[in-house]
Amino acid sequence: MQPRALLTQRQVAEWLGHSLDWFRRNRVRLVQEQAFPPPVPGLGQRWDPQAITAWLAHWRGVAPAPDSDDWENILAARAYHLQQPEPPT
Repeated sequence: MQPRALLTQRQVAEWLGHSLDWFRRNRVRLVQEQAFPPPVPGLGQRWDPQAITAWLAHWRGVAPAPDSDDWENILAARAYHLQQPEPPT
């Protein structure tokens, strides 16, 4: 089994549909308020795409398929959702 490539901050930001600066400014808030996955321990600022896939699926209300290679579409869908206005309460 070949290991999955880890994502850089820039790659995560792009998949979320935002700039690197936005991701850097909002990452702590995402972690605290929405349980965004942390970087992989011991590897600097690198994220596991499967962890982000699961996070996105959770917030979309969809369970990802095990070992899904479709994480790019899930990330793109989440980025779209993040850009939508909040419904009135």
